Amino acid sequence: AASSMDRLERLVGECAAVLGEDAYGAGYLAACLAALAFEPARVVEALLDGRPPPAVAHLSPKLAKVSVASSVTTPDATAADAARQKARVRAMERAEADEAALREVYDDDYDDRYDGPADPTVKAFDQDAVRRQNALAKADEEEAAYWDRMRNRNGGGVSEPAPKEPPRPPTAKEIALRRRRRSEE
Repeated sequence: AASSMDRLERLVGECAAVLGEDAYGAGYLAACLAALAFEPARVVEALLDGRPPPAVAHLSPKLAKVSVASSVTTPDATAADAARQKARVRAMERAEADEAALREVYDDDYDDRYDGPADPTVKAFDQDAVRRQNALAKADEEEAAYWDRMRNRNGGGVSEPAPKEPPRPPTAKEIALRRRRRSEE
């Protein structure tokens, strides 16, 4: 923060050197710099033209001091906040691990049905786990259905042949040509 304050004081000094040391307060110039992307040339131009940035219209041009507000925290509050945050993260990680265990899907060709009783992740008597697994399966199905509906079906893959137009009746000229060909044979 000290280097940014030094930079701000240097930029305020540049503006004050051009505009005059007593024309504007350092706080007002700092606010103008903040409103105009910390570009001294734009601040000087705006103030010389009498068009200060709208963001500083409510400030006095003689505002003298630039202060940086610091957050005041007690060590106890910070430690308690950190402990709450860690507990929240641990709970989220546990929930993700539980969800991953319930979603376990094998993409291999091996038939797992005959491996034995050690495989099931949800016991039949654990109704909450069964409900969670059903909810996750339903969410997965809904997501798959959503993405299937959103798929672009306009091109790329195998397309169905265009429907054939019904035959139109022959014109009189075509009928005459057919008769003439038959008679020549």
